[in-house]
Amino acid sequence: MRNARGRRSRSSPTRVAGKFVPAVIGIAILAFIAWATWGPAPAFSYGLVAVVAVLIIACPCALGLATPMSIMTATGRGAQAGVLINNAEALERFARVDTLIVDKTGTLTVGKPKLVAVLPAAGHEEDEVLRLAASLERGSEHPLAEAIVRGAAERGVELAKADEFEALTGKGVKGVVDGQAVALGNAALLTELGLDGGSFGEAANARRDEGEAVMFILIGAEIAGLASVADPVKESTPEALKALHAEGLTIIMATGAGVAIASAGFTLVKGDLNGIVRARRLARATMRNIKQNLFFALVYNAAGVPVAAGILYPFLGILVSPIFAAAAMSLSSISVISNALRLRSVRI
Repeated sequence: MRNARGRRSRSSPTRVAGKFVPAVIGIAILAFIAWATWGPAPAFSYGLVAVVAVLIIACPCALGLATPMSIMTATGRGAQAGVLINNAEALERFARVDTLIVDKTGTLTVGKPKLVAVLPAAGHEEDEVLRLAASLERGSEHPLAEAIVRGAAERGVELAKADEFEALTGKGVKGVVDGQAVALGNAALLTELGLDGGSFGEAANARRDEGEAVMFILIGAEIAGLASVADPVKESTPEALKALHAEGLTIIMATGAGVAIASAGFTLVKGDLNGIVRARRLARATMRNIKQNLFFALVYNAAGVPVAAGILYPFLGILVSPIFAAAAMSLSSISVISNALRLRSVRI
């Protein structure tokens, strides 16, 4: 991965191992030379024992387990919390990011557009305008059309049959309802028909500024009114946004629900933005856990390698055997695994 300045960075275990392994080999060689030169008879045998013990006790199994075990456990914990972590890099980087791009539909919003207003023109009844629009839109599969039809049903408006239905790509729909030519669409439809939105254009712009989708309803060549549809914001969204801001994140909204999923590092199972709050906390807990694992592994080796090399022999007569070194090496791995498993119960 690359850091904020574009330079390629390596994971912590890789950087540590790059310095640790040569150091251990150097200590093993020095231990052999020291035992072979100044050790008691049989000096050569003592030297071999020291070399083998150092290499075994310093086997970097714990270092190799430090990150994968934490990532694996965190991935499972994230799934339990309703967050699918698509790759380990996303989890590691999420603990450090300061900008978050989130999908709109189904994440910030309910994902089910709703009819919020019908504004009839002078001389037209609201229910009649809605009846004509919904009757026409019943032939469309567009989510906005479904919202208008559903809104009419909720208001108890009875629909009629629409004939000569035609979808105008990128503009709207038109047809015939009860013998009347009816059309419904956006400003591009008005332009095609040579109509000026007038005051309705200003009303439509004002509602678009509020995040609503606005459609002009035409009967014949006359604008009969406006239909406004919006995707309601989830009740949990404001609280989740506050929590994310408290975590130091800048939020950017994106649209287009297929592109977002394909490129996302995290996917919310339930579409609840609070899942991202939990993911942020989990990412930070995971990075702390990885650092703890690396600390355990390094402290263990910092203490174990000198003992295995025989530093206590002149003072206490203690020389670690390869068998004991193997047992100690296994215990270091167990400590790392046990610490990583604590992520399963971390509160996020």
